[in-house]
Amino acid sequence: MTPLLRLAHLSDLHFRQALPGTSAVGRRRSRSNAFAEALSRLDRNGIDLIAVTGDLLDAPLCVVDGIPHPFTLPEGPGPWLEAIRADYRQLRQQLEATGIPFIVLPGNHDHPALFAEVFGDLEPEQFHGGFRVVSFIDFEQEGHAPRRLTPSRDRFHAVLHDDDPTPQIHLQHYLLAPAPTGSYPYHYPEHLFLQQQIERSGRVTLCLSGHYHPGTPLTPLGSGNTFCTVAPALGEAPHSWRVYEITPGNISMETHSLPPAAPAPVVFLDRDGVINDLPSYTTGPDEMRLIPGAAAAIRRFNESGLRTVVVTSQSAIGAGYVTDAVVTMVHDRMHQLLAREGAFLDAVYYSRGAGGRSVLPGGETCPTDKAELIRKAAGELPLDLGKAWIVGDRRTDLKAGADTGIRQILVRTGYGAREAEHLTGGEAVVVDDLAAAAEEIIRQL
Repeated sequence: MTPLLRLAHLSDLHFRQALPGTSAVGRRRSRSNAFAEALSRLDRNGIDLIAVTGDLLDAPLCVVDGIPHPFTLPEGPGPWLEAIRADYRQLRQQLEATGIPFIVLPGNHDHPALFAEVFGDLEPEQFHGGFRVVSFIDFEQEGHAPRRLTPSRDRFHAVLHDDDPTPQIHLQHYLLAPAPTGSYPYHYPEHLFLQQQIERSGRVTLCLSGHYHPGTPLTPLGSGNTFCTVAPALGEAPHSWRVYEITPGNISMETHSLPPAAPAPVVFLDRDGVINDLPSYTTGPDEMRLIPGAAAAIRRFNESGLRTVVVTSQSAIGAGYVTDAVVTMVHDRMHQLLAREGAFLDAVYYSRGAGGRSVLPGGETCPTDKAELIRKAAGELPLDLGKAWIVGDRRTDLKAGADTGIRQILVRTGYGAREAEHLTGGEAVVVDDLAAAAEEIIRQL
């Protein structure tokens, strides 16, 4: 009988549910139900195997890679580890509910030890439809470059040279060829060697990867006896996955996507002085403290169907006080504190530029205009700018709203009381705090 395998390929969920908040990259919809919805659309009688090629979660990088010195993570990693474990268990339950065999491997945003705890009992090699499906768990090394090192390298050589002639399909998170665009090291530095070994073996029909979120077409590897492709990120619109029908002489590929989400009304929020008080601006997550009533206000936005998107200038990066990794830690701490009061943010966008205060080469020219952040969010998320507000504590926040045609509210927290003294009549609505802003906005819905 001719081998025939129908395989569903999903990748890069960047999921958070028990984990507070969302990805540091705004367009990644960590809190969506895209994975469950995609699984529900699979033909349970027509799919032999589900393959998930990494980045199941968007675990905080400070928990995965370590906390940047000299900063600390309030309460330590314990609460985050429990949330990571809970999210892995939820994803496994969703996979098991399909009744379809599955094979899963981690990516660079996953927590290796907890992934192994929840998924480590799965066989790294499985036989389906006359094919031998082999998964390789590799990791980023210096400069974020992925490497196929021991023991993965040993397994790679073993499956290419053992006595089993069954045609193979290889799964890995990282790319076996350079990505079409971008400077990030998506592919293995030794990719030409890996390609050569695969081609010489004559055993591998298809190589599947994730990691590069736009995805790639089905492309011959080397002489053309092996094909490779990268699945688009399920966690980003249009929330796509692939289905392949594979025989030794032919591969067909279909890309499926979820229906687009309807644009929703949105509140853009400045961070410092609106959601939290000011010290965390340069000092890290230890000083992240929510302004009383801010979490309850954001929860009201959530319950009212409003998207909540933070747009914040973090010029402390350009000025040399902190790095992007520290700002991301601060945001994760903010997500954690909001979640304890039942609130969440849909996305966070921030700028790095410090203008003339920059200590980094070229940093003085980095954009700091929040209007640009608003436009970027509107281009990446399903937002209705006809029903949009911005809430800030500075006149620059109000200007960003005016420049993008959205309504503006100034709060008296943070620098707002001082700024309000310089406003001309009718320039913006002025309220005491974010809780009062929520009253005003929800009244206008």
